[in-house]
Amino acid sequence: LSLDSDFLGCEGNTPEQIAKFASRRDADKPNEFHRLYVAEGAMSLTGSNADYRLRVTPEAQLELVFSLLNELCRQGQCSMACPPQLERQIEKYTIDGFAAKYNISAETLGYLFEDLLANKGYAIVYAGDQLPESVHIAVNVLNVALGNDKIYDQKITSISHSLKRHGNIGDLPAKMNSGKVSVLIHADVNPAYLLPET
Repeated sequence: LSLDSDFLGCEGNTPEQIAKFASRRDADKPNEFHRLYVAEGAMSLTGSNADYRLRVTPEAQLELVFSLLNELCRQGQCSMACPPQLERQIEKYTIDGFAAKYNISAETLGYLFEDLLANKGYAIVYAGDQLPESVHIAVNVLNVALGNDKIYDQKITSISHSLKRHGNIGDLPAKMNSGKVSVLIHADVNPAYLLPET
């Protein structure tokens, strides 16, 4: 379940994400084929590849997560003990109520919930970068409640460094000539062709 995240288009490490996503969408391997639900306000590349796309504005994403969490707790399907404070916070949110309030198919939300429940520990709920911290926290709780935290490898950390300004590229030859760069690895790029003249 992707919540306002265009992970196939422009968010995160898209080449790796596209490859991993495509590897589990082989129609010749129906037992390994995964399903993608997308809840988003505006159409994205990820949304256009969804099996089920729900039109949900960013402001309503927290309510969607709370509705799914409450349904888990009500059915006694949480993989964790629901703290009383959390139960009080989510008790007024239901899947049917969310569907009625935002004019979304209750049947599709039912499919979503059933799929998450049937794949506990092997699914993922993912919130987009632009969503507020409160949604990310709620999504983390939902993933733990579904037992999806088992798929995280806590020993691996990924650090992505992006260029802060165009001048960083222009500074590179000088740094290399002065000995400040000892090793430079090029991955699928030809710097002699792509770098501007300096």
